[in-house]
Amino acid sequence: MEETEPDFIEIGQTEGAFNASMVDFGSEVADKHFSVFKTNSATPVEAWDLRKDGTVYAVKFGTPQKLNYVCDQAMNVLELIHNRAAVREVPGFERYCLWLGYRAKKQPTNLAESGSIILKQKVDAWARRCEEIGIIPVLKLSRKISTKYDKSSEGEQDPATID
Repeated sequence: MEETEPDFIEIGQTEGAFNASMVDFGSEVADKHFSVFKTNSATPVEAWDLRKDGTVYAVKFGTPQKLNYVCDQAMNVLELIHNRAAVREVPGFERYCLWLGYRAKKQPTNLAESGSIILKQKVDAWARRCEEIGIIPVLKLSRKISTKYDKSSEGEQDPATID
């Protein structure tokens, strides 16, 4: 697991707004850009959400059950890469990061805190597959907060939402 930068320990934005804001931090946004990874199939493939330097990021916010989806999606991308299913060259990368924004009461420090054995198993299987095909797996955890309902770890709430 990679340490999360202080600015991203808690995230109050929607997933789409977060991805778009990462341009300010030097990332390329590929969220919903299905042209990054084209196959002969009619089914579109979202390869990843963000790319910076040699790392691509699959970002998902929500409960552990919702986070299972990004693991499945990332595993499918790995299989397509391994099977050379792209019809044109895919931008190269060395590291594949699952950036999970937990909807939780406190900042998660490890995957076990999710309380989801299935999520842990999916992340473990994804990491093994990355290593098998020569990609470095990276896991990054943030706390997804609702600025309307949650207090930050400092006990602050968005003043615009307080009655």
